[in-house]
Amino acid sequence: MISRLRGRVIEKTPTYLVVDVGGVGYLVSVPVTASAALAGDEAELFIQTEVREDAIQLFGFVNREDRELFRLLRDIQGIGPQTALAILSSISPEDFCRAVREQNPGRFTGIPRVGRKTAERILLELREKKLSFVESYSPGGLVPGKPDVFQDAVAALESLGYKTSEANKVVGDVVKETPEAGTEDLVRLSLKRLSP
Repeated sequence: MISRLRGRVIEKTPTYLVVDVGGVGYLVSVPVTASAALAGDEAELFIQTEVREDAIQLFGFVNREDRELFRLLRDIQGIGPQTALAILSSISPEDFCRAVREQNPGRFTGIPRVGRKTAERILLELREKKLSFVESYSPGGLVPGKPDVFQDAVAALESLGYKTSEANKVVGDVVKETPEAGTEDLVRLSLKRLSP
């Protein structure tokens, strides 16, 4: 599975890029905000790979936090990749997390592909299952001063077979109790909580 790409942008539109990596051009769908943020010929993208019966699709993000928001949205019933991209193209991560914390469906209803019922489902599911990520999110990263620690711990749990939503919740809970913990400690403490 592709997790990150670094290469030369040979084609760019508001919704996708073609990134040349060692002579191979990868078509990567991106939020409009990611396309606008990329300047110059070089790009480094965090990738979410989606495999369907008839296609392998790559979705790219300029940071891990945006990719994590995309994953959270994809875990919600009825939210496909294009709807998730539309949401991330229309609302900043900070506004997204604020809307979830405040349970404000009006912030989502102006977004293409998102009606009132979908907005309410997003808020309900994120509040019930994955709010630890939203509460931990800050503009500089998920853990103040340590933006990679949270994501590295989540990735480690995912590699052990835990679902993204489950990993986010337990790591978020551990971070609240031990904010100075490093990645190894977060993983160890999270595994203790996940063990029956």
